[in-house]
Amino acid sequence: MQTLTIVSRPNCPNCDTAKSVCSMYSLEYKEQILGQDITVERLAELAPGARELPQIFAGETRIGGLNEFKQYIANQA
Repeated sequence: MQTLTIVSRPNCPNCDTAKSVCSMYSLEYKEQILGQDITVERLAELAPGARELPQIFAGETRIGGLNEFKQYIANQA
């Protein structure tokens, strides 16, 4: 599986859940904090129409938010 990138923000329960899911499945990920590591404008370019955080990517491919990520994990099993 490709390395995952989780675009998150502090104190975000869904972001924390996505990171916990990665830990549960021993998936490597890097975190980019919105407003610190990535701008809102850049996220809008990478994930047009995104309305929630986290936004999760596998390599250059956008998976989506937490629900899409859970589905992605289920499909990998």
